[in-house]
Amino acid sequence: MSEKGRYSPENRLEDLGVAQFRLRMQQVGWITEEMGRDVGEDLLVRIFDGGQVSGVDFYVQHKSTEKWGEMLDAGDKISYPIQVEALKHWRDLLQPVVLVVWDVTAQQGRWLLVQLGLKEVKGSKPNWENQSTLTLHLPPENTTDEDGLQRLRFAVASYWMPLVPDGDVLTISWDFVDSDEGREQGAALERFIHVGDEVTLTGENLRAIELPASWTRLFGPRPLRPESVIVLSPAPSDTPILFRVDARTRNGRRASLPLVEMKLIKGGDRQVTFSNCDQSSPLRLTLVASSQPQEEQGNASINISLRQEETPYRATVSEALEAMEFLSALAEGGTLRLTLIDDEDRGLNGKNAIKPFFDIPFEPRPSAPSANDFQMVFDFFETLLEAENRFGVSFCLPNCVWSDKDAREAKELRAILRSGRFVETKNRSISLTKEGCHVILEKFRGGEWKDGDPMNLFINSEGAYSSILGVRLPLGRYEEQAVGPLRLTLAQIESQAAQLQEDEGLEITLVDAHIVHTFPDWLPEDEMAQNEGSIGETAL
Repeated sequence: MSEKGRYSPENRLEDLGVAQFRLRMQQVGWITEEMGRDVGEDLLVRIFDGGQVSGVDFYVQHKSTEKWGEMLDAGDKISYPIQVEALKHWRDLLQPVVLVVWDVTAQQGRWLLVQLGLKEVKGSKPNWENQSTLTLHLPPENTTDEDGLQRLRFAVASYWMPLVPDGDVLTISWDFVDSDEGREQGAALERFIHVGDEVTLTGENLRAIELPASWTRLFGPRPLRPESVIVLSPAPSDTPILFRVDARTRNGRRASLPLVEMKLIKGGDRQVTFSNCDQSSPLRLTLVASSQPQEEQGNASINISLRQEETPYRATVSEALEAMEFLSALAEGGTLRLTLIDDEDRGLNGKNAIKPFFDIPFEPRPSAPSANDFQMVFDFFETLLEAENRFGVSFCLPNCVWSDKDAREAKELRAILRSGRFVETKNRSISLTKEGCHVILEKFRGGEWKDGDPMNLFINSEGAYSSILGVRLPLGRYEEQAVGPLRLTLAQIESQAAQLQEDEGLEITLVDAHIVHTFPDWLPEDEMAQNEGSIGETAL
């Protein structure tokens, strides 16, 4: 039989899938029309409400499969490759195009509004147009059951909305029930209107809600039921506004953030809120500008703090140091100047053009760390920067946070890098073998030591290291001299040493010992030669 007269299994599968999809559209009252010839789209779907035309329609590119389980990725999305030439064609169409992958066995489908899918792809694959094919991912919630088709209706209507006359103007009439909860939700709605706070309204607290006719045609009738839930959320902006932020303190100090990317995160008719929430920065800045009716001039306030997100921002040492210097300036009180800058020069080239700015006073923070606390922080960061240069490592600080142990290790490392040693006073405990106990006992019995006399211990090791923020820093040779009285008496040492097994140790403690930690590889050159010629008296 010639190919021309052959009805292939692929043809049969596609026809069966299209027929099932058209039947599903008919069940919800939507009309489908086959395209006269293959122009890139298979069907035109017209949405009807109760038999009345809505004016909302969309093209369908239909793909059939006997079982879509093999197409599912780890996120339960259907992955489907499409020719890039077809995607370019659909991107340039005025009407929305919906990709439908239909499972003829399960008699259900998944869908994706192609133009929206391409917007998401553009962020991760900006050069997708240079490929021959592109894989689109159909999410599991985009089904063809009642809820899934409501989502499809909403997606298509949202796509058409900018083309509808006055589609960007929404006038809604609300009527709340006269109850405490009804009045509370009414007040919450006012906050949404004035400042942009998200609000959740329930059908049981609404007598009626009236939407514009254009919205009803686009999105369909929305009957108000007691179980209805309406969530009104702010729409954050996609494009940041660029600022340079300069702090001028009352004590004459200056600190700057050269580039802050602020986005509108919520807003109403009386207050707008901006934040650099999407910027890679250890600092979180929130700017609130507000005005009241009949007031000629509004006011603004700004809050600046370290990021506290659950997913930490891994700041470099330089970023963390810049942030802490700025926060230390804020602790003194003064004025913040926010200067609008261009995207081209990013505020770094010092153009002569006068740029808009406004000043915001800020008061000293009562709970802010003291000057001494900030100085310890600066010493910590400066030590990390020196360690990065000396050891060729890199540190990162999740949300600019570090432990007390990190601070202690950095303080010791700071002394080592400068002098090759550090000194401290504390109780020093070591574990002695049975043989070590005999050495001490002989010195007691020989009259060299008596109870209460300071003991002078020398400890040597190779391969010492410091560990800060999880980064291991090799320090080479290590010597320790500890001087202090023993906590145990001669009698106690004799008694406990007699009970030791060969593989056991006796812990002894020097009380308030004066300890000198020396790292010969880091001593100044004049001390290094002297240290090489010295030998300790006793090593345990």
